Amino acid sequence: MLDPRDRRRAERALDGALSRLDADERNTVDPDDLYAVVGEALGWLIALDKWHLIETPGYAAARAADPDGQLLVGLKYARNRVQHGLRAMLGVSGGFGFPMRFPLKFSEFVWHNIPRYPEDKSHPDQRRGYDELLVGEMARTTLRRGRDFLFRQP
Repeated sequence: MLDPRDRRRAERALDGALSRLDADERNTVDPDDLYAVVGEALGWLIALDKWHLIETPGYAAARAADPDGQLLVGLKYARNRVQHGLRAMLGVSGGFGFPMRFPLKFSEFVWHNIPRYPEDKSHPDQRRGYDELLVGEMARTTLRRGRDFLFRQP
């Protein structure tokens, strides 16, 4: 059995990373610095996902059945490509759109459609999850949804 205090520490660390990402409401932080924060959040999300796979009975089925939980498979692909292959997974979308949403954001990180890599063959479910659930979506939103799913677990 893993120590439940480790889960709480990881949840705090994840919230800290997401808070730093959310704090940039006026786009004042260099996108390269925010890219590091996204990588940090991905790392904590996947660490918590693995914790639950080991410690929470029925977790894998709950993850597969929940739209927010399903994102974690694609987010694991993103984490693996960033940490093991230094792949650029994010682009910055810019400009205004309608209907306008407030607070107004001038740009946002969006998951990119990226080329296929040889390492994709070892985890086709992760690549499929990335392509089907993340490409074109705002990173901030998908990271937050993954977090919310994990925090709903017993």
